[in-house]
Amino acid sequence: MQRKLLVVDDDMAFNLILCEALESEGYLVTKAHDLKSAKELLQEESFDCALLDVRLPDGDGIELIDLARSQGTIVIVMSAHGNIETAVSAVKKGAYNFLEKPFDLNHALVEVERA
Repeated sequence: MQRKLLVVDDDMAFNLILCEALESEGYLVTKAHDLKSAKELLQEESFDCALLDVRLPDGDGIELIDLARSQGTIVIVMSAHGNIETAVSAVKKGAYNFLEKPFDLNHALVEVERA
């Protein structure tokens, strides 16, 4: 069975590269570029894992952790603006892991597979 992933990141180029890498590994990937559309997708569909950017144009991706987890979705938070406090906060809210951008795509693929 194909695993379903949600990638939420407002950087269109980064989102595309990450989604293509995940799709090449056999995942079924859905993209979102803002908090509002990510919330709608999480409420309408079921995902095995969500990769959430912290800074989105309309809010904080960390806000999505509770919703995603309530749907049974494993969460990986990613940010180029993260610090240790952001990472700890994300993990305390229930994120599986925190990836600091830029990250190696192979590392991200391993983390998704582990999750």
